[in-house]
Amino acid sequence: MTIMMPASDQAVLGRRDAIVAALRAIVPGEGVIDSAAEMVTYESDGLMAYRQPPMVVALPDTTEQVSRVLKYCFEQGIKVVPRGSGTSLSGGALPLADGVLLGLGKFKRIREIDFDNRVVVTEPGVTNLAISQAVAHAGFYYAPDPSSQIACSIGGNVAENSGGVHCLKYGMTTNNVLGCEIVLITGEIIRVGGKSAETSGYDLMGIITGSEGLLGVITEITVRILQKPETARALMVGFAQVEAAGECVARIIGAGIIPGGMEMMDKPAIHAAFPPPRPNGICSGPAARRHFRRSDGSRRIISAWTAPFRAARCHEPWRGSAISPRNTGFASPMYFMPATAICIL
Repeated sequence: MTIMMPASDQAVLGRRDAIVAALRAIVPGEGVIDSAAEMVTYESDGLMAYRQPPMVVALPDTTEQVSRVLKYCFEQGIKVVPRGSGTSLSGGALPLADGVLLGLGKFKRIREIDFDNRVVVTEPGVTNLAISQAVAHAGFYYAPDPSSQIACSIGGNVAENSGGVHCLKYGMTTNNVLGCEIVLITGEIIRVGGKSAETSGYDLMGIITGSEGLLGVITEITVRILQKPETARALMVGFAQVEAAGECVARIIGAGIIPGGMEMMDKPAIHAAFPPPRPNGICSGPAARRHFRRSDGSRRIISAWTAPFRAARCHEPWRGSAISPRNTGFASPMYFMPATAICIL
């Protein structure tokens, strides 16, 4: 499939050598990439239906350099596309043939960890998972968990308003970001929000989060961190029909039960994720274990919600199968190959 992009500005392309030289003066050393071979890495993000190398790649490592690059491009009428880790599947970092690709991969420092206020101040190139790892020793973590959290950057998460399984209970990125430092296309550096969850005036963070870099380039982010739950349990239920699984989800939420997350798997996904059962009917293997995540909270809360969950289930769950990690070997309803399964995390 070919994605049609706007026609390139030939006047800008005609000034390419001068643009590259100007950018090298702002971002010295290896901070500018202009050879075709080296720019192959940047010709697309996770959306590979479209591939096109940018005119030039700039890799600044300070807010001042970002400001100077944007100011220069603004004055010269040059398009700029910000890029994080390039894991986006929505085309947020698709390059332009007549534009500068502004990579923020060198912004990899966590600037401050404030346990008293339960926040972390980080640069946009830090990976999502690295934030949780940095505060894990004190019993904290960062809640949003996109499937690419091992590689995706927090700056990209803010640009795309990324979610994850735990967004059911803890919200999307916008619900966990408190403030940021942003560089406007004119080169002006502004700060929005801070360490407080409540700020006066308009909700500018709500506008910036999910804007895909259209409003400016983020160079610092303040995120909320949470204490790890006391305990975590997992539950999986199989159903004969997809409709019954959907009804079960509605009943769980209707009963006031908010688990850490819920995921539905249809039969093709079940076959892909789970290996064939052993002769004794026990489902095993790393793929099976990955799907048994958690419902988190205190032990009292976990014990309390498992009972009404059973009452909230549909009339005819597949063979009444409901399992928990306490079952040795993860005795699973997958042995009966239901049409749909719900993972309660």
